Amino acid sequence: MKYIAFAPWYILIYWMVNTYTVAVEIVPTIRQIIRGKDAGVWKSPTRSTEATGKREGEDSDE
Repeated sequence: MKYIAFAPWYILIYWMVNTYTVAVEIVPTIRQIIRGKDAGVWKSPTRSTEATGKREGEDSDE
């Protein structure tokens, strides 16, 4: 109950930061999309067998 006074401030600041972020990034993002630079597309990094801890050919259903 001691944090109830801070809840409205948290929500207000969260939405202000969110709005600012969208306002700043929307124009460059649209420009990249129009130019065809794959804006907003996640490119997965290459994975090695060392990162998963499994040897090649090993099944994950064990």
